Amino acid sequence: MRRSISRILLTFLAALLFAPVAFAASLLEIQLPNGETKTFSRENLESLPQSEVVRKAGNNSETRYSGPTLGALLAQCGVAIGDKMKGNEIRFVVLASGSDGYSVALSLAEIEPSISEGKIIVALKRDDASLPAAEGPLRLVLEKDQRPVRWVKNLVRIVVSNATQAK
Repeated sequence: MRRSISRILLTFLAALLFAPVAFAASLLEIQLPNGETKTFSRENLESLPQSEVVRKAGNNSETRYSGPTLGALLAQCGVAIGDKMKGNEIRFVVLASGSDGYSVALSLAEIEPSISEGKIIVALKRDDASLPAAEGPLRLVLEKDQRPVRWVKNLVRIVVSNATQAK
């Protein structure tokens, strides 16, 4: 009996000890139109080709954000981007949400470089360093937006859905 209790207690303590590692590994969750959810760690995001967006905000000096493009990330999940994008996908919308609940909507066409100008990235870094806690660990950055009102701080979730099938 004591051995069973000890074993249960040891298993419980091990689960508590390793739980933060499991939660910390996943930074971003992407829900696809078919209901499937993909998760990405920092390492996953860093393994994708990195792009830069350089912006000057007000009287501040230029700030350089870097990370994978949102299009590359969605393509990694099987979303039709580039030559694969056809008429049906033009109706898709992307909802990007931060940990504070702030969300913005983009059309999938805005993310496709052959349709829309300007990079949209999931920034991992600002000026070659990890994002400050107030902004990250991830931030959605839109190069061509005149004001950064659609820049999502602490990006944690992206949902891709068909706008014509929204309930």
